[in-house]
Amino acid sequence: MLGSWEWDVLDDRMRWSDEVYRILGLPDRAGAPDSKVLLDAVHPDERESFQKAIDDALEGMPCDMVHRLRSVDGCEKQVRHMAAAIFDESGEPLRLIGTLEDITAREAAPAGPDPDQAARYRALFEETPDAVLLLERRRIVECNRAALRLFGCPSPDRLHGKGLGELSPRDQLDGTDSITLANQRVQEALERGRSQFEWTGRRQDTGTEFPAEVVLSRLEIGGEQIVQAVVRDMTLFKEAERKLIHEAHHDPLTELPNRRQFEELLNKALSSARRQGRPVAVIFLDLDGFKRVNDSLGHHWGDALLQSVAERLKQLVRVEDTVGRLGGDEFTILVEHLERTEDVAVLAERVVAALGEPHEIAGRIIRVSASLGISISNRDGETAKELLGKADAAMYRAKEEGRNMYRFYTEDLTHRARERERLRHELHHAIENGQFVLQYQPQIELADGRLAGVEALVRWDHAERGLLSPHRFIPLAEESGQIVRLGEWVLRSACRQAKLWLDDGIEFGRVAINLGSSQIECGQLVETVRKVLGETGLPGDRLELEVAEEILGEWYQARRRLHPLRELGVRVAVDHYGTSCSSALHFRELPIDQIKIDKSFVRHLPDDDNAVAVVRAMIAMARALNLTVIAEGVERDVQPPFLRREGCHRGQGYYWGRPQTLPEFSRAIGPAAASGSLHRPRKGAPSRSRPRTR
Repeated sequence: MLGSWEWDVLDDRMRWSDEVYRILGLPDRAGAPDSKVLLDAVHPDERESFQKAIDDALEGMPCDMVHRLRSVDGCEKQVRHMAAAIFDESGEPLRLIGTLEDITAREAAPAGPDPDQAARYRALFEETPDAVLLLERRRIVECNRAALRLFGCPSPDRLHGKGLGELSPRDQLDGTDSITLANQRVQEALERGRSQFEWTGRRQDTGTEFPAEVVLSRLEIGGEQIVQAVVRDMTLFKEAERKLIHEAHHDPLTELPNRRQFEELLNKALSSARRQGRPVAVIFLDLDGFKRVNDSLGHHWGDALLQSVAERLKQLVRVEDTVGRLGGDEFTILVEHLERTEDVAVLAERVVAALGEPHEIAGRIIRVSASLGISISNRDGETAKELLGKADAAMYRAKEEGRNMYRFYTEDLTHRARERERLRHELHHAIENGQFVLQYQPQIELADGRLAGVEALVRWDHAERGLLSPHRFIPLAEESGQIVRLGEWVLRSACRQAKLWLDDGIEFGRVAINLGSSQIECGQLVETVRKVLGETGLPGDRLELEVAEEILGEWYQARRRLHPLRELGVRVAVDHYGTSCSSALHFRELPIDQIKIDKSFVRHLPDDDNAVAVVRAMIAMARALNLTVIAEGVERDVQPPFLRREGCHRGQGYYWGRPQTLPEFSRAIGPAAASGSLHRPRKGAPSRSRPRTR
């Protein structure tokens, strides 16, 4: 007889038939079905391979395996296990359905064909929403309903007899012959057991091409080796990913290359310059008087001015040159194939003159000027970092000398570098002398205004320079190796304060802190978190760690380093989401609970159609992966209701309050804990009071 079972993945509940009770050696209806009971019954030598087969089934690859099983009475049996997952519309597994058959007697008898095996298998895979094809001798012999829908076929006979390569255009995107590729991959699956690859499919009714992910697996049914092909349509994922990649490399306001893209292009230009023997130049440009425009007319006018500047710069340069926007009112120009230094000086003069001309925006005349700094490879540096840094230093010299001019980099500008080194030295003593403080900013549930969490932000209370924001010292801490020590202080201080709030009966959700790449890569993160939670007494589910999206690029390493945090109950959030090129497909493999949409995307909502489209795609992708979404940089009244309508869960930004000192924040969340929501505070600069301790 054939036993059946069903596992609800979301709430870890299991149901199975009376035959499963019998095979496991349990009295009828004795005890509630439990996935652990089923796993423990598998022979220890085969438990790992069984678990892998179940994991593969949850990824969309139905399993069919024979293994040993020990029943409760100690009898060892041979059983055949088959399992397949049922997925929701977003591709997340909902349930795992399986069959269990005692084949001990059959295995002891002479082997013979099982004519019903293929029929049972087809009934099992028919319910999966992914297209599933069975191939014998490279030809399709079976398909499910999802395959008919995907390939636009009214009946199975339109697919039967065809090879996988015939369900695609003649050539793949890389020029590979589709039939040759399909045959190679099928052979690889037969030899190695599995093959996975990206592929371009084509509908049979309309000829429409679509991107797909194909997983080929070798199976044995009825004594015959066949290949199972699971084909997943990746159209929506690819479209959303293309938008995110473009946004990660381009400034959303001006569509110019952003810092990341500009540095990549600069490094390529430097490699070419070394081969050809012709230097490149970098012009670093900052607008004079831009803050005045923003403050007096508003950000809308400031954005329009930046767009006007971008257009003028593009008209001034040659086709082979590149204009970029690093952020704010900072622009850069990459000048390649430089014949003479005088050529870049001529361009700089033209830029100064052009940007000094009035800008007419919506009938209003706006005047600004520009200060430029210039660095040249070979003479001033050989890396993108060196050339940008020295062009930046030269730009500041132009500002100091009166603005509306350009200056070349000279050695005397190393004063800035000395100041940076001084700050680096003082950083070491600042940690020892307790000069760091935490400020707190609320994270709000958009649905009801409830306080959902609080982010702890570190500041340096410098004796001479005042309160320094993280961008002044975090890069120095990363470079000097102090970030791990500083990060542990932030973690311990934030957890200690969160435990005090809990003890005082103040509900704050979770406390979130940022992690630097060095903290994750040092190998001590999990142990440090475990130690701090133990010392402070804070429950793990009250802590959230934020990691930059770029850290997830090496997703396998990220999974290995972050997954143990789940065992501590700690949540992991992706910070600055959308600013890097990490594939959203890998998020399924990572222990991620929340994404934080970077403020550079939120800033222009809801007025900018491009920003709206990108943020909408981010939210849709995150919700499809069952991730919580929080928007950073919310500042305007119209943004919370817009984000709420689009499905964003939470918000954070100046709309609800700037980062506050501990006394200020504690006063704010005291009433919030009682009322269930956090009211917007009056605007004001954060003070420099130190956090209280007990």
